[in-house]
Amino acid sequence: MADDDPVPGDVTAALPGPRLARGMLFAVLGSFLLIVPLNVAESAPRTGGAVAPVLSGLASLVVFALLLVHCSPRARRLSVRARTAALVAQAVLTYAPLVCFGARWGGMGGFLAASLLLALPPRLGWSLLAAVSVSVAASSALAGQSLLVIAYMGQSTALVGVVVYGVTRLGEAVTALSASRAEAARLAVSEERLRFARDLHDLLSSSLSAITLKAELAHRLTRSHADRAEAEAQAVAELSRRALADVREVAATYRDLSLADECEAARSILAAAGIESGVALGLDPATIGRRVQTTLAIVLREGVTNVVRHSRARRCDIALTMDGDRVRLQIANDGAAADLVPGPVDGSGLLNLGHRLASVGGVLRTEIAADGRFVLTAAAPS
Repeated sequence: MADDDPVPGDVTAALPGPRLARGMLFAVLGSFLLIVPLNVAESAPRTGGAVAPVLSGLASLVVFALLLVHCSPRARRLSVRARTAALVAQAVLTYAPLVCFGARWGGMGGFLAASLLLALPPRLGWSLLAAVSVSVAASSALAGQSLLVIAYMGQSTALVGVVVYGVTRLGEAVTALSASRAEAARLAVSEERLRFARDLHDLLSSSLSAITLKAELAHRLTRSHADRAEAEAQAVAELSRRALADVREVAATYRDLSLADECEAARSILAAAGIESGVALGLDPATIGRRVQTTLAIVLREGVTNVVRHSRARRCDIALTMDGDRVRLQIANDGAAADLVPGPVDGSGLLNLGHRLASVGGVLRTEIAADGRFVLTAAAPS
């Protein structure tokens, strides 16, 4: 799925993109600003001023440019002096043309109010918005306008300021949301790669180790115990098929594993390695939640693989018990190295297992028991 493809149930999928949001902002600003020079041009024939429409249009373009300075995300990077100069210039172009164009230029007050909201702290910005609205209404009163027009000019100034401010902030929110979605997609891809690597290690290392072990055993038994060698060869073939199935499952999706089946597989692998085993199930594995059961099955598979590959164990005991509302899996063997120091899990295998257990609210720890056995314990909510 591409980053821009809508995700089912994702309410943000229908939101406009950053470019469309900026285009909408420019359209709103341009439309509002165009009203003022049109009003001036409409009154020009009556006042006899042919130059007024041209001057008002040029002044409107300058105001538009100054407003874009405050609407741009880069405005926050400008120095205080630069932002202050832009606000002063816009204030001059808001009030000075009133002398020439009269009350019809009063609509520019709304854009000054919007710039003040965007450039200044909220409390000061809203206070100055009210002051600009009152000043525009006062200029209409001084021009001899009716009470209705005075009220309209004050109210429209505040409305334009709030609308421009709101559209600008919404555009910024859309841009930020788009960036967040892109980052979330990137993190999802990274997490999927990590999951794939963990699955390859946790699901295949045990199968491949068992294949190697049984193949070597079958080779040793070929001449002296042909029947047993044939049985071991068949076991190798079965393990190879399971490893192939694991690869396909990893490539497709997360695989559900049966803890009971893994217990039987552990017995077989330990027996092939000449390690005596004991499996004590204090509860039916089928009663454990699917995710937790799969995670514990992977812990068992990796733990038994480590016993076979990295220890000199003669016996390995596996126990599944309930401890309150948590299910506990213990793998203990008597082949721990004499200089082994228990502590936080290390090695890619155990670290992977720790991450898996953490994802289901569980923990993984290792310790040396009083009898000298190395104990791997995994606990998770049932």
